[in-house]
Amino acid sequence: MPKSKKLKGPMDSFITLKPEKVVALRKQGKMKQTNINDKLDKEKRAQACQYIGRLFYLAGIPFNVARLDEFKWAVEAIGQYGPTMKPPSYYELRVPILKKEVAYTNELLSDHNESWKKYGCSIMSDGWTSRTNRTLINFLVNCPSGTMFVKSIDASSFMKTGEKTFELLDAFIEQIGEANVVQVVLDNGSNYVLAGKLLEAKRPNLYWTPCAAHCIDLILEDIGKIPRIAKTLERAIQLTGYIYNHGGVLNMMREYTKQRELVRAGKTRFCTSYLTIKSIYK
Repeated sequence: MPKSKKLKGPMDSFITLKPEKVVALRKQGKMKQTNINDKLDKEKRAQACQYIGRLFYLAGIPFNVARLDEFKWAVEAIGQYGPTMKPPSYYELRVPILKKEVAYTNELLSDHNESWKKYGCSIMSDGWTSRTNRTLINFLVNCPSGTMFVKSIDASSFMKTGEKTFELLDAFIEQIGEANVVQVVLDNGSNYVLAGKLLEAKRPNLYWTPCAAHCIDLILEDIGKIPRIAKTLERAIQLTGYIYNHGGVLNMMREYTKQRELVRAGKTRFCTSYLTIKSIYK
């Protein structure tokens, strides 16, 4: 006889563990997965996994998403709800669910606020240009509790001057609270250098610190201007371009290097040029 449908009562909400707790217990080995020894259970799981995989492939979702706890929480929550689970609609994802996630993120931010007040924090600004040539500036806050993204500003309509950059950073420091800020980490562009000096002049209790990664990038750029190094880099880029533009040569390289790939130099990242030389050497 077919199994009867499992009924839910008012006590289920008290005795059912939250998906986050279930996933955590499984990681610790304190909770076993559902019994899959039964042939029917194996078939049902295989079918469910096939549909999940198909969603990944059609939507172009990176496979690393399957490693996220949030993905496992979602699957566990669906399993706890049961076979009558109705998926969220397009509208629900765009409006009510998104609003709840924003509120949830703000709650996480409030926990970080306590850490900012207790230990102080560092403000990090990262400016970049999108594929549509929009100038975006991300603002993040780092503290012992971790790094938190706070907001992003579209600065396309602003002049890239030190004074304007200073105004944006100064307003963000006001939002976080000057008493909580220990340092501001910026890249080494001339406008950021001026903004950092203006911040130190106005707020003597904080420090401006240049970004170490950007410093190394500029050092590598200067090294790359040495004639002998510049010639070597140019030859490496030409060699890489030749190999990848000729299918026969590329296949031969992969065959004799056990399917290795060369790191291809980027236009704006000086470090990748040196990584290209390293991969050619290997």
